[in-house]
Amino acid sequence: MSRARITLIAAALTVMVAPVQHAQAPRYLPQRDTLVITARNPFHMFFVRGSDTLGNAVLSRDLTRQVWRAKGDAVDIEVLRRDLDFARKDTVIHSLAGPDGHALPRDGHAPYGLPSSLMPLPSVAIRPGLEWRDSSVIARDTNDFKVRFEWVMTYRVRRVIDTLGSKVADVVADGRYRMRDQWGDTAKKRLWIDVQGPDHETFLFDITRGRLAYRSWDMKLRGWGGGKLPGDSVATPDSVPAGLDSKTFDRLVPAEELGIVGYRQRGRDTSLTFTVPDLGLAGVHVIDRSADSIVSTHIRGDGDVTVERAVFAKGALVRFARAWSDTALRGYRETVTIRGDSLQVARTGAPSRALRSPVRRIGVGDIGREELLVPLLMNLPDDSAASLAVFRPKFRKFDVVKVGRRHVEGGGWVFELSWNGTEESDVWLVTEDGDLILTEKRSDEYTRRVPNQMRRVQLMSELSSRAKKGS
Repeated sequence: MSRARITLIAAALTVMVAPVQHAQAPRYLPQRDTLVITARNPFHMFFVRGSDTLGNAVLSRDLTRQVWRAKGDAVDIEVLRRDLDFARKDTVIHSLAGPDGHALPRDGHAPYGLPSSLMPLPSVAIRPGLEWRDSSVIARDTNDFKVRFEWVMTYRVRRVIDTLGSKVADVVADGRYRMRDQWGDTAKKRLWIDVQGPDHETFLFDITRGRLAYRSWDMKLRGWGGGKLPGDSVATPDSVPAGLDSKTFDRLVPAEELGIVGYRQRGRDTSLTFTVPDLGLAGVHVIDRSADSIVSTHIRGDGDVTVERAVFAKGALVRFARAWSDTALRGYRETVTIRGDSLQVARTGAPSRALRSPVRRIGVGDIGREELLVPLLMNLPDDSAASLAVFRPKFRKFDVVKVGRRHVEGGGWVFELSWNGTEESDVWLVTEDGDLILTEKRSDEYTRRVPNQMRRVQLMSELSSRAKKGS
């Protein structure tokens, strides 16, 4: 057989095989890498009693790290879920999914409920315009209460996208969902709800890699509820109208954002920022300070997380870096390099910029990150007020401040900071070795920061003891 004929046969076989490979039904596959997924779930579960509506709207955020391993034809999924609130609580969850995405019993335990975290897959190859229906029921008894989840959904492929070496299916689903569930370990403490209604969902399914890249739902369920209603001390036998409005947005975190969202605060010093006058918790700071650097982590009440690191040499700032996530749980990075009186700023998704400082001494830190400026203040001259330009990364601007300082007999420093454009100066109290233990921000009428509680108590006690001995 000639070489040309062999080549023609090989080409024909390639043409024949390719459609067969493409026509395979999609499957969920074990993953070589750990999948990191963020989830935002704003929901409102409410109960109507007379003219009162009981129950508050809640925004739940979490990050999961998922390991997918093969278990026969199924995929065994181990999930480490971290709540993205101030506590950063971790929970380990195990589940088992069939190659078509349906939840399977694992170690004798039935799946918890629906909708499942995975989109049910069709039994034929995915193509634009394809539609399929899927339904399921999960029922069990929990604390003598019949828990039941039902859903019937129709899925439709809007398009198939070729992106980054993968084929990704854009899928939309509509149908109905029923949830009958309870909370509480006894009948006297039980809160229950039985609601149903329309459910609209969207998915991005990576056909090539066998995993979801995005998922959302929007459901409005109505029905009845009862038991120990919000604000009640005991359960009541009456049923009342109830509802659940719920949305969720799950997103596979890309490699460049790993390590930002879900960061656990580490450090030896913790401080709190409260709003005034209601004393609501506005933020939690954790600070880790060494001889030549400060790492400051800040979590705001709205979920914004920022990790900042400032590096110093001979009392001057030489490099600053921060990573942060926004309320949509997307991660970003930024670096600031100082050369003389100039700054080079590089941020994710933005062109690098060079900025010139209005004064020679430069600090970097957003409002509320006072600890990042302390090493600079400790190295200012003693004789008179010195000027410092503070670059605010979030706003890309400089604030200029004049700083005066005096030593406190018995240990510590008092700094008075007069910011340009403000009438009142701020006062900071810093220990002899550079820990910020008190800030009185007279220029800020809306928040109060209470840093380094233990060090503050210790220093105040020492100063008080020495004052008594002196008298």
